[in-house]
Amino acid sequence: VSIASVTLSLLGFNLIFALQNGLDLAFLWSGAPLPDGMTLAEYAHRGAYPLIATALLAGLFVLVTLRPGAATAGSRPIRLLVTLWIAQNVLLVASTMLRTMDYVLAYSLTELRIAENFTLKIRFEIRQPTPPVRVGIGFDTLDGVRIATLHHTDCGQQSFSGRPGPYEISVDLKNPLLPGAYAVSVGAHTTLGGTTLDYVPGALRFTVLDIAAGDCVFEQYNFGLVRFEAQWSAPRQMQENASWELARSVQ
Repeated sequence: VSIASVTLSLLGFNLIFALQNGLDLAFLWSGAPLPDGMTLAEYAHRGAYPLIATALLAGLFVLVTLRPGAATAGSRPIRLLVTLWIAQNVLLVASTMLRTMDYVLAYSLTELRIAENFTLKIRFEIRQPTPPVRVGIGFDTLDGVRIATLHHTDCGQQSFSGRPGPYEISVDLKNPLLPGAYAVSVGAHTTLGGTTLDYVPGALRFTVLDIAAGDCVFEQYNFGLVRFEAQWSAPRQMQENASWELARSVQ
């Protein structure tokens, strides 16, 4: 590999990633709004691809150009260009981390412990008079498996008809989910099985940690999606001829 070809390649790659880092400085680090049509999710995902590409290319060029005995290893311009490229990699990593933090804040990625009490608040706006409305939430795995669905009318509370304006409704829950990543979808419907007025799939994403809240202990060998609230009795010895039975207490 000639010194001239390596120098031109490093100049070209440095210019390309200087453009990428310049865009990050203009939009990401300055706090400027993203271009029209660009979401934070798309921006965060796009930032990962240049990082992977430049990391692979940087490692390849270091191995090829700076290996002991190579003619390019003694070239001062090449060493300066490689150093500049490594510095650009550092800036690109920092930009990717900032993208991810902005994405987490924007999409409310949060963490819960097993059996932790939490409150979910839903804010919405009614823009025109509506028939009686039922607000519902659904818990899903990230691959779309529905775990549970709840509506604010489940325990006999009435559906509501509101005048145009902003509203907030909340629900207090105790997390029954086992460790993993999940999503909450939110919807508003007229009646059971009626018209869907609005539906936001994946409105909130969260992670359940492999630790439990309070005095609860999470047993690593338990598997599944949910953890039932249970209170076990101590084992008691039975008579040898006693028949097996399953007792159920209905409250």
